[in-house]
Amino acid sequence: MEELKNGQEYDAIITDVNYAYSFPIQISLSPFVRGQIAFDKIVLPDTMIKEGASILQKYKPGSMVKVTY
Repeated sequence: MEELKNGQEYDAIITDVNYAYSFPIQISLSPFVRGQIAFDKIVLPDTMIKEGASILQKYKPGSMVKVTY
């Protein structure tokens, strides 16, 4: 944790997703560093409503995402 820097971008892997809009995506930066990202931090609500199916396919377990600490 002490090696993480504010504003630094990291590669993460999605480990679990609860597909309800308000629930977070679980991610893993390493075996010892895990976190959560809420859907509303990734996409705008209008986009989620219009493109919900494709967004849910993009954010599925095993997908890689860029995250900023």
